[in-house]
Amino acid sequence: MKKIKFNSMPNPTYVANCGFVSQWCCKCKNRHILHFKIHKGDKSTGGEYIEVNWFQDNVGTKLRKFYEKRIKKTAS
Repeated sequence: MKKIKFNSMPNPTYVANCGFVSQWCCKCKNRHILHFKIHKGDKSTGGEYIEVNWFQDNVGTKLRKFYEKRIKKTAS
């Protein structure tokens, strides 16, 4: 098996409203998924803001660990 190489995210990254972005973390080696939502307010509510929800993708992380173990076994 070949080692999977994940490219880094280009800067800047444009995300549509209610869009998702996934990123592999270099410190904890888990995949994090970010969800962005733009809330447009009016004059009475105080304006616009961006809601960001951030969570860990346990399925993606387990799959990466599975592939890394398989790569080590085939390399040995």
